[in-house]
Amino acid sequence: MAVYWWPSSMVSLLEKWMRNFIWTGDVDTLKAIIVKWDKVYKPKEEGGLGIRRLRDVNLALLAKQSWNIKHGSSRMSDFLKARHLGVDKWLGDLSIKEQLNPEESFFSDFNLKVAVVISNFSFPLVSSLFMQNVFTTAESINLPQCEVEDRCMWSCTSSGVFSSASAWNEIRRRNPKVHWYSLIWKAHLQPRQALFGWRVVNGKLPTDDLIKLKGVFLPSQCSLSQSAKESIFHIFLQCSFSMEIWKNFLKCFGVSWNSHASVLDLAIWWKRKQRGLAAKEPWLAGFVLILDNIWKERNDKRYEQRMRSPSLVFKLVKSDLQEVDINLSRLAI
Repeated sequence: MAVYWWPSSMVSLLEKWMRNFIWTGDVDTLKAIIVKWDKVYKPKEEGGLGIRRLRDVNLALLAKQSWNIKHGSSRMSDFLKARHLGVDKWLGDLSIKEQLNPEESFFSDFNLKVAVVISNFSFPLVSSLFMQNVFTTAESINLPQCEVEDRCMWSCTSSGVFSSASAWNEIRRRNPKVHWYSLIWKAHLQPRQALFGWRVVNGKLPTDDLIKLKGVFLPSQCSLSQSAKESIFHIFLQCSFSMEIWKNFLKCFGVSWNSHASVLDLAIWWKRKQRGLAAKEPWLAGFVLILDNIWKERNDKRYEQRMRSPSLVFKLVKSDLQEVDINLSRLAI
């Protein structure tokens, strides 16, 4: 797997199976309302699920193989590599051969070895301005005073040792870090709960408004308050049923409820608000647990015709906090 270029058709098929399995648990079943793959494959700190794009992994593994051939000491690497002054990229991104102007004639043979050019750490006199700059740069390199083996260092790790992970991190497309990821992935949550919270923040739940965008037109009504059309914004941020749960939770921390333009906006506010709180763990975990219980209550009401009061759902949130071993002794819950 680490020594050849993976066929594009194979990569596409495997990533299709990965997408289907994430959303349905079956590689052959497609789900209509999902988060775009471009968001899924990003690291969690950048708003994704931490899944790596297969082509990037393929390139990182090939880079490791190339590094081992170039800088390894095995018989195979000795057979394949040829380290020469003119063709090695030891002064930057380009070799001397690639940087040298066509009219420069210092090297008649670019297979010239370093030992031939350097004699007792003294460079020869040359008229070429380019080669003078090369020699000046080489002389500025600090060499160790003790007897150690000269080796190439990988600049993307602090140890100088090549790793596939560091190569992947350089290859992949970088994105800004999101402020809310610790609410989802560092809040003592079960994986199912964390994944659900991630979907809500990304606005991808099968609510009536999103189902309508897929061409399915059905009568829409909030199952909790039965007072408006259903949307993610209404269920979690406008519904009177949900508002009572949010306010009861915030009351335990002495925090007042503010209106928010979206669940993402609420997540950013929630993360910022925890800085001034003594009981940070229950506050952080409570964000997703409230969302999760509101959604479960919505499904019970819509599909099971079972309805609990907001106060009872709030007790379920407290029970979930205790199940993940969060200490509630500091709170008035």
